[in-house]
Amino acid sequence: DAIKKWRVKFLESGTEDEKTNFDKQQQIFLRDRIFAGLRDDLRFNLQIAEWFGYDSGVFILRSKEEITAIIRDTLRDLSVADWSLNVPTITEKKINEEIAKIKSSLLVRKFDEAKVTANLINLKDCVYDRKEQKVLPHSQDYGFTVQLPYKWGDAEKVSAAPIVQWLYWALDGKIDQVYFAMCYLNAIVCRRSDIQVLLQIIG
Repeated sequence: DAIKKWRVKFLESGTEDEKTNFDKQQQIFLRDRIFAGLRDDLRFNLQIAEWFGYDSGVFILRSKEEITAIIRDTLRDLSVADWSLNVPTITEKKINEEIAKIKSSLLVRKFDEAKVTANLINLKDCVYDRKEQKVLPHSQDYGFTVQLPYKWGDAEKVSAAPIVQWLYWALDGKIDQVYFAMCYLNAIVCRRSDIQVLLQIIG
């Protein structure tokens, strides 16, 4: 309460320049607080001009309405948690201003997964490193936008045998075609989009 009274007194007695500077500093601090709460979980993909939000190991598309709701809730929470921020009235204009301000700090030109995660497979409960043959925790740093709907914890319960058996049946036991299909499935799992270019070239 004492600090609150001091702040009110300062704004009443301070010069216009002091008040303006105080307001600017508060807005910078407010923006930093908003950014601190969102920087790990939001990205703006410049290549397709879309927002992405991080959820359980993968970045998924977020609508403008969802981003608006996130910023609105963040402003509301900050105004309750720290009155000294002097959060302005939450209007659509204010929300759009804050979105525009933080967008530049959350830009990614594109999620270039092929370069960053060439040996990694994103699963529901972890990330598997094929090269090192070890299990890693999820992280926003990988920038995954796809995830296999399986858990590493279920690996002991299932095997590739049924898939291989089905391929033999579907391809009339032609071993060269079975190997080709297995390689192609491996490329899909490992996000080898360049394989599609090869197939287009060779027909």
